[in-house]
Amino acid sequence: MERPMSPERAALEEAITRCDDLLSRRGEPLDPEQVACALLEKGDALARLGRFTDSIAAYDALVARFAGATEPELVWHVATAILHTASDHGSMGEFDRCVAVFDELLARLGWTDELRLERILAEALLWKGLTLQRLGRRDEALAVWASVDVRFGAAADRQLQREVARTLFHRSCVLVDLHRSEEALAACDDLVARFGDSADPAIRLRVAGGLVNAAFVLRDLHRTEEIPEIAAELVERLDDATDVELLVNMTRALHAASFTLMEQRRLDEAFDVTGAVIERLRRTREPQLERALADALLWRGCLLGVDGRYEEAVDALDDVLERLGDASAAILPIRRTAGEALLKKGLALRALDRPEAALAAYDEVLAYAESDDRALRMFVAHALLDKGAALSELGRDAEAAAAYDELVARFESAEEPEIRELVAQAAASRRQ
Repeated sequence: MERPMSPERAALEEAITRCDDLLSRRGEPLDPEQVACALLEKGDALARLGRFTDSIAAYDALVARFAGATEPELVWHVATAILHTASDHGSMGEFDRCVAVFDELLARLGWTDELRLERILAEALLWKGLTLQRLGRRDEALAVWASVDVRFGAAADRQLQREVARTLFHRSCVLVDLHRSEEALAACDDLVARFGDSADPAIRLRVAGGLVNAAFVLRDLHRTEEIPEIAAELVERLDDATDVELLVNMTRALHAASFTLMEQRRLDEAFDVTGAVIERLRRTREPQLERALADALLWRGCLLGVDGRYEEAVDALDDVLERLGDASAAILPIRRTAGEALLKKGLALRALDRPEAALAAYDEVLAYAESDDRALRMFVAHALLDKGAALSELGRDAEAAAAYDELVARFESAEEPEIRELVAQAAASRRQ
């Protein structure tokens, strides 16, 4: 039984048929621009259907027919067809061929000063760099992107400005990956300095990405005193982040900034940053962001505990656990969030002199006792140590000793220094 064709697919198939009908027409000469438009439209429709071999054939036919044309419109169609050919080779995983086609296009365009061709040139250079990065040729990618800035860095055209901003952003990302932190930070600063006041949404998106990179680089350079200023700018730009991946990265950077503010005992500012993240995530109905929201709420619960607001901390952490539901069989990141929330809840309950309730939280953490995950192992070790302390507070010394003994037995051979320290604390508590 045949399934009905989707409206989008039907429209694309109709466009291909219409172009074929035009190109096969007999008895009357076809206008060259009309032919070029039909071949380009056919190629684009085939590419959107995932038929890249056929789309490349359509683009090749256009180029072969009009390669020697001098009319501006035909020159633009030829350049666009070659650009799309390179893109389709990339879509098929033929990255070396993709780079070669970009080089063909760049050689053809040379140092054009026609605006529409300059835009194609800038886009080709951007994507050639991204393809080289994909091939692991990152130094070559950086050189290509540098040429975009040299050629178009002072351009007044908005589309060219977008390409420059994108290349600066990707340059900062590659420098981060190469651990060239000072250069990465300089690239981020350059991006923000040149485009930070732009009202263009696409450019503001890249600036936000640059600020995220800057925040993580500053942390790696131990220049944490500069992070709050970056955080303030990121908070102002949260509404710019419509891309899910960027919004996740922004929330990660702001989480790190909030942690830095907490370490500096600037708790009001830490709460403001975390509150802005939570408010933004709650306005986004994207399933991929649910875990980011749970992590932000978890961090707010931790901040409340640091601030001595233990009742509010318990409520916030219960909110996290309710959102996660039964996390025992969930994916690893959710189990990690649940484990940490339960551990922090136990600490807050003990601070409220509610050790019985704390014990229940610790026992839930121990559901992850057989996990091999480093983070969950750490939470289990902490839970056993804190469970022993809570039992001691209740005068249940035999049970406390059993909790300490279980910690030592489970983790005495642990390689992680942090867990070995907890084992030492358990052994010391056991001897008291």
